[in-house]
Amino acid sequence: MLAVQHKSGFSVFDLKTDTTLYNADVNYSNFSHICFCSSASLLLCPSGINSIACYDVRTAIGSSDHQNGATGPSSISIELLAPTEGSTDIGCLQHIETFPHSSGYRIIAGYETGLVSIFDLRKPQHALMTHTVNGIDTLTAFSVWRDVVLLGDSIGNVSMLHISSSSDVTTLKSHNIYKGEASTAGIGCLKIRPDGAITIACCWDYTIRVLETRSLYTKAIIAEHNDTIVDVCFNAQSGDFATCGLDGNAYA
Repeated sequence: MLAVQHKSGFSVFDLKTDTTLYNADVNYSNFSHICFCSSASLLLCPSGINSIACYDVRTAIGSSDHQNGATGPSSISIELLAPTEGSTDIGCLQHIETFPHSSGYRIIAGYETGLVSIFDLRKPQHALMTHTVNGIDTLTAFSVWRDVVLLGDSIGNVSMLHISSSSDVTTLKSHNIYKGEASTAGIGCLKIRPDGAITIACCWDYTIRVLETRSLYTKAIIAEHNDTIVDVCFNAQSGDFATCGLDGNAYA
């Protein structure tokens, strides 16, 4: 199956039969990408300022009307409210990703102000862990690899966190990948390669920056896109990556 996120929701396709399994309309109120929780067969989709919709992808499989996209999976809405001190506004939910290093049902959520929380999908009413990352301007990008989390912000900072099995958080390093360059320095999306060695940062100036994950230093700058870069993904076997832009162009 292939899930494709678009402006008004997402669509799921069966690549073997070249058919649409279903389409879902979602009221997006944030910039988070959809993600798949394999342990629960759930597609997690941002829906509202601080909530996600959990779609059970198993419920549409086997339906008699796949091809027209008329059948959709059952879903429930979960509000992800991280605790705050006093009246502090944490901002809207920016990113969600599964956190399999800790548990197959746990997800990690990043909020606009740089607050990071871990939730268990089975008991999402209370965050298992909450940590505020110092030095974050506005959280704009997020990537998880094993027990390491990278966060990117609107002025080009990348922060590296380590989260232990007991949910203790350590900030390992922080680095500005623009080094004072006079440019639109925000980071739109981050993705760590499956082996952890390389990280791709897709930036607001339409460049792709290849980072050494360990040091967060820029090893290469690629300028192929002419519009906002909306996503990046890696081939798990070869390590090759591909990016796609808001204008519909993709590069690999």
